[in-house]
Amino acid sequence: MSQFFQTFFANALSGVSNLLVYIGIVVLFVVGLIRCIAPVVHTRSTLRRAIRSIRSQGDKKYAWQQDEFLGKGTLYPHWSEYLNNLFFADGVYHNASNVEDYINEETVMYGPGRASFADALPGLMTSLGFLGTLIGLAQGLSGFDMTDSAAVQQSIVTLIPGMRYAFTTSIFGVVGSVLFTLITRAVYGSSEHTLKASPAC
Repeated sequence: MSQFFQTFFANALSGVSNLLVYIGIVVLFVVGLIRCIAPVVHTRSTLRRAIRSIRSQGDKKYAWQQDEFLGKGTLYPHWSEYLNNLFFADGVYHNASNVEDYINEETVMYGPGRASFADALPGLMTSLGFLGTLIGLAQGLSGFDMTDSAAVQQSIVTLIPGMRYAFTTSIFGVVGSVLFTLITRAVYGSSEHTLKASPAC
């Protein structure tokens, strides 16, 4: 009876440790989307609305002169600083600064998108997948017995699930890494295109 419980708890612990690798990869992917991709998508959308507002002109012809023109989010302090350099004590527009000094790749993408963290995430996901590979191989080989042919056959039966887990985690990690990289590149590329399309105030 004690042997049964020992085996049961060993298998349960092994299953939990195997699941943790998958959970870790998924958590990194989701955190990356929330912390790195979503803020860039938001600033890009804000910038696009501002561009449409400037091009349409109409009743809001001078709306860009307001501090809240780019909203109250990440771009607010940069736009406010830009306007402070344009309007001096006399309240007259002097065009003393270039808008690209304040609204650029750093303030629209790399800062809000935590570029350093975003760059590290694909490697972390791949590393977690490789860790799962090592765990799977260790589990599969730990009980390998070569004393006789019957023992070898039994060992192969226990080895195969470990090998399956080993390769599956690597694939999972690489897929997560590639997918996150593609999403990041697509969002950054779209944001760069939006920046290049921005009209000068």
